[in-house]
Amino acid sequence: MTRWRWLFGLLFVTLFAPGFVCASRVERVEGEVDALRAQFVEIQQRVNNEQTQLSEMIVRADLKLAELEELQRKANELLTRNSVDLSLQIENQRNELAELRGRLDGIDRNVSLLSKEVQGIIASLGSVGSSAVLLPTESEPLFTFAQQREGEKNWAEAKLGYQEFILKFSSDPRVEEATYRLAVVSAAAGQHQDAITTVRGLLTSFPNSSYRNDAIAIMGESALALGNCEIAIKSFETLVDLGDKKAKSRLSQVKSACKN
Repeated sequence: MTRWRWLFGLLFVTLFAPGFVCASRVERVEGEVDALRAQFVEIQQRVNNEQTQLSEMIVRADLKLAELEELQRKANELLTRNSVDLSLQIENQRNELAELRGRLDGIDRNVSLLSKEVQGIIASLGSVGSSAVLLPTESEPLFTFAQQREGEKNWAEAKLGYQEFILKFSSDPRVEEATYRLAVVSAAAGQHQDAITTVRGLLTSFPNSSYRNDAIAIMGESALALGNCEIAIKSFETLVDLGDKKAKSRLSQVKSACKN
């Protein structure tokens, strides 16, 4: 009995042992395949993720490139426009320069003609040059000169003297008197409009002048001489309002003369 068991066991091992060995190998291979498959899936997932990230980066890069191209286009347009504007400005500047040069040439011609005229005038005055008036340069001698010429009834030189004094020594306290004397000699020389203008200047600069009434009388007489009855009458009416006793009778005479 024991012998049969041993033979049966030997037969079992001989018949079925190789099958067990093959089954173990298959299971091991399938496990390795499953591991490889899982590893492949992981790798594929990683690749897919990287592809997605790369695609997003490409999209962003395309957008950035589009922005840069738009900026370049705008820059080119701006550069072109500025270039055109600059060209126009340069052309305008050239035209203005040409115009200024033309004006300058015209001025040069006018100056040349004027110079010739002045030289002709100087030449024509050469014969009377010795009689030209030389006015003193200092205030005291100049004022004295004007007074002396007025005393000599040399109205033209007296007028020149007073005018020069007022112009050069405007801060001198005698300017008020010089202005009044200028009105006097202007009226005496028959230059009545100048006399009226001078009196108005005196009354404006020195409204409380001690020469006020006499100056207004000069303005009235000069206006009457010019036939300007309105100013003449108004001047003597002002004197009457200021209490000038002589003005009332003169006002009547002026009104009568104006009626005629």
